Amino acid sequence: MAASFRWPFSMFEQTYRERNDLQDLRDAIERAEEAVSASSSDSEEERERKEEILDTFRTKLEELEVETQKFKLNVCSAMSGEPLAQIRLKPTDSVLQLCEAVVKEMGEKNGGAVVSHSIIFQSEVLPQHVSLNEVGLRDGDTVYFARSPVRCLTASHDGSVCLWDFNESSSSEPYLRLRPGGALKSAQISSCGTLLALSTEDGGSGKLYCSETSDYIATLQGGCALGEFSPDGSRVVGIDSNGAAVIWCARSGVVLQRMFAPNASSQWDSDSDDDTEMSFAHFSPCGKMVVTAAGYSTQVWDTAGKLRLTLQGHQGSVRCTSFSSDSRYLLTASSDDTARIWSCETGKCLRIL
Repeated sequence: MAASFRWPFSMFEQTYRERNDLQDLRDAIERAEEAVSASSSDSEEERERKEEILDTFRTKLEELEVETQKFKLNVCSAMSGEPLAQIRLKPTDSVLQLCEAVVKEMGEKNGGAVVSHSIIFQSEVLPQHVSLNEVGLRDGDTVYFARSPVRCLTASHDGSVCLWDFNESSSSEPYLRLRPGGALKSAQISSCGTLLALSTEDGGSGKLYCSETSDYIATLQGGCALGEFSPDGSRVVGIDSNGAAVIWCARSGVVLQRMFAPNASSQWDSDSDDDTEMSFAHFSPCGKMVVTAAGYSTQVWDTAGKLRLTLQGHQGSVRCTSFSSDSRYLLTASSDDTARIWSCETGKCLRIL
């Protein structure tokens, strides 16, 4: 029995070192397990020793199986194009994990600067919450690694907007200061950091500016009382001066889609003056959905302006909403003193808080 037990382990070790074939490893472990089970003359100490060896080989096999699922990505500098690193990750790992792996591989130190990192593939900045497989990355692909300073945009009732650059040499002065005219109601900066969307309180006129040059780009058609950029920075969503939700082109200010809410609050005594007037509009993190609220109801749209879901259940006005990072769930908060978690796939209320 002792000899028959040693033989499978001997074969396993040789296979592990030389052939690295997963099926042979599985077969060798199975034969070793059978030998351990069939051995009746082993002492308790000997049996424990063999089980420990088996556990070691099982762990090695699991590690190899995980490793074979990974693919290799070539990472180059977005500024110079020079190779920076080769990273191995699973297709289910996120773009954020890829960023972290590159930073770790390079041993990067920011020297006190506050810096954000981005991955660029086929001329597009990849959303960080999405998996490598979902963004279309495959084994052997080349991606580009970009660094950019973290910036903060502030807007004031005094009519000024300031863009602050958080780096090691930052002072008390803003990186950029604008005075578009009128008291400012809101200000947004695009994810790439190059575009600014400003809304004033006098009728909610929305204007677009370049953050690098401070040049005026366009005015959002129909005005914009509240607005925000899509994750890729190509569009702006918000509420126009008539209370409708609108998607604008972030380069021209042209209206791409306009969305009107159905009167969904009539089944209760509403505390809203106009149930068809939108109170806000936000993009989902994936950029494929828009959420709006009017009265007691919440609406989920696709970016083509098609109504996908109407979420009903609150008995007070919906005040705010928030998507989960993977865009699968939506949290709504209402003046009825409750919050609700909804499925963005089915529209079902999953939980009342």
